[in-house]
Amino acid sequence: MSNAAPVIVWFRRDLRLADNPALLAAAAGGRPVICLFVLDAQAEAIGAAARWHLGQGLAALAGTLRHQGAQLILRRGEALEVLRTAVGETGAREVHWGRLYTPEEMARDRAVKAALRAEGVKPRAATPGHCWPNLGRWRRVPAEPIACTRLSGAPSRRRGWSRRRACRQSL
Repeated sequence: MSNAAPVIVWFRRDLRLADNPALLAAAAGGRPVICLFVLDAQAEAIGAAARWHLGQGLAALAGTLRHQGAQLILRRGEALEVLRTAVGETGAREVHWGRLYTPEEMARDRAVKAALRAEGVKPRAATPGHCWPNLGRWRRVPAEPIACTRLSGAPSRRRGWSRRRACRQSL
């Protein structure tokens, strides 16, 4: 296994760059990073509006990567087969991705992990919200969304209550 072997980052739903745990983990080793998005049956099963948003997100991600001197590789097919092909073409020895939590996605991830391990490739599934660079240290980022709750004693809507005043972060 060569230290100069590239690392593949399999983008799925998390199309951010700045605090993407899979991308940060892949880049931490200092090896070349190959950014890959696979349009498989599970990604294609979304509705028309979500597909439009996915297209916009992928275009933005590709543009940002291009600005950084990298390229987003788009492939269609079964995730495992596409990943095997990408590993074979690039000589990558690690594949990083962000975890997803539906039963179908978890089953696919287990199958991908087992197959990649059998071929001598290290699968690395990053948990959302577990790494964020902070002055050279890593800290946990809350994965929970900001919760808007009515604060006790807040005036009613009729007397000037606003959602903005009633929102607070639940960290």
